[in-house]
Formats: sequence, C-alpha cells, structure tokens
Amino acid sequence: MPFPVSLLTPPAGVTFERQFTAEQETDVAALAAHYNADGYTLDGEALTEREQMHLSKETLLRFRLSSRDVAHTIERIDANTRFRREHKVEDWEAMAAAVKPEMKTGKVFILGFSKAGQPVMYVFHPRNDWPSAQRTQIPAIFFLERARDLQAGGVDSIYVFQNYGVPKLGDNQTPAFAKENMQIVADHYPRNVGKAVLQDMGFVVRTFINLIWPFVDSWTKEVTLFDKSSKPQPDIEASLIPKECKGEFDYTWNVDEYWPVLMAVIKARRTDQEKRFREVGAKVGVQEKLFKVTDVAVTL
Repeated sequence: MPFPVSLLTPPAGVTFERQFTAEQETDVAALAAHYNADGYTLDGEALTEREQMHLSKETLLRFRLSSRDVAHTIERIDANTRFRREHKVEDWEAMAAAVKPEMKTGKVFILGFSKAGQPVMYVFHPRNDWPSAQRTQIPAIFFLERARDLQAGGVDSIYVFQNYGVPKLGDNQTPAFAKENMQIVADHYPRNVGKAVLQDMGFVVRTFINLIWPFVDSWTKEVTLFDKSSKPQPDIEASLIPKECKGEFDYTWNVDEYWPVLMAVIKARRTDQEKRFREVGAKVGVQEKLFKVTDVAVTL
C-alpha cells in the first residue's frame, strides 16, 4: 500500500504573509540588486536558476536577520552558495539515491503539516543504525531541503520533532557530530526552523544536550521546546502525529512505500516551482508565494 500523497500535500487555504519593516525592505532590496547585477558571478560562475530561486526574498531576509550588516550578509550568502555547490544540493535525485539506504529504519522523514502549514520533519535519533564512522550530515541536509520544497502559500519555516524515546538501534551520536549538524543549520539554514520539539530525553540525553547547548545559535534556542507533556503538540492535528511522538497516527515505517511517493511529490513540486519562477521573472529576491503554491498535480 503506497504512502498517502495527502500527507505530503500542503493544506489548502493555509497562507502566511511575512511582514518586512522599512529597513528590512531596504536591506533586502540592496542584497537582491547585488546578486542581480549584470555579469555577477561567484568564483567565476553565474548563479543558476535554482540558485536564484533559493535566494528568495525570504531567504535574503533570514540571512540578513542573522548577520551584522548587509556586507556580512553577502559574505554569509556567498559561503552558503559555495556550500550548496560543494554538496551538490540541487542534484536532489542523486542525493536521494545516496541517503535512501540509511532510511530503512525510519530515522528521519517528513509527515504532514502543522496548523500553520509548516512541513513537519521527524528525527528519531535512536533509530540511526549507520556505523558512526560512516555517518554524514547529508541525510539532514536532504530532508531540510525536501521540507523547503513542500512549503507553500508564503509559509517559510518548518516544524521539527526530535525524539529520543524509541528503541535504540545503533551507537549514540557524538557531541562533535551534533555540533557539526547544528553549525550547518545555523550557517546555511538560518531561521528555517520555526519550532523544534525535543521529546523523551533520558538522563544521558539531557546530559548530552547540556553539553552541546552552549554551541546552539540563539534562534534555535528561542524556538526549541523541551516537551515534558504526555499530550500531543497542539500546533499539529493529533491524527497527523505518530504515536511515538504522543499523537494518534499509527504507521509502520516502510521505506519502499514512502520513498516513491516522496520522490514523485518533490519532482512534481520542483517542476511546478521552476515553471512559475520563470513566469514571474527568474531573478534573486522573488517572494516564494509567487512560485510555491499548494495545488500541484502529482503522478505516481
């Protein structure tokens, strides 16, 4: 039985309008003008269409809000573009093929949306059975990118559950690995996470979190909730939250059911976004609501 497409379809009618102050509008316009200048290149390469899409008005604002000034923002965005090129982030199908073997246990997946329309990403750390020496940050990057693909209607953040209560299948995550993960999120996905819920942390995990907490960026600290309740999070319909996370959704993970549906949905949405992006005028600084819409046909 295939995984329901509806669980990867943004809810109709849910929209979000990011408000910009006059100063933010001025700074974002300056950033867009910098990257849209005739002949602009980075390391001798012009921005691709996908790189321009990534540098939406909302992305420019997120980087600006987490930087000292416009000049520092440009430095960070340039570093982000180099990072994305190095990791071939836009070659999403090759990245999918690389991470699928690690997904057999259901350690990371996207399922449903919050009431505010945010794609919901679940991370079950104890399910990571991959040998410690072979672990990379690619699975996390892959799913952060897919969650961004699923945003629509002006929604510009994601919702993340990190659960530590399921049976342990592999080695514990090392502080160094966790610190690297947090650094990537802070440097290359600033303010992308609208809420992070940490659940079922035993003594060892709490000690671990306390060890790495000083390295967590201020935004992540602000949006993180240490969930000690026995009830499901009210931001999401309980019927969409897995039972492992105190919800009512009862699903036995099967990567061979989930993966083809995820791939079909992402392909359809990215293709539609590219078409709409060209129609509104492909350039840096376009608002995402103009090319990320809810209603996209998916063929399985």
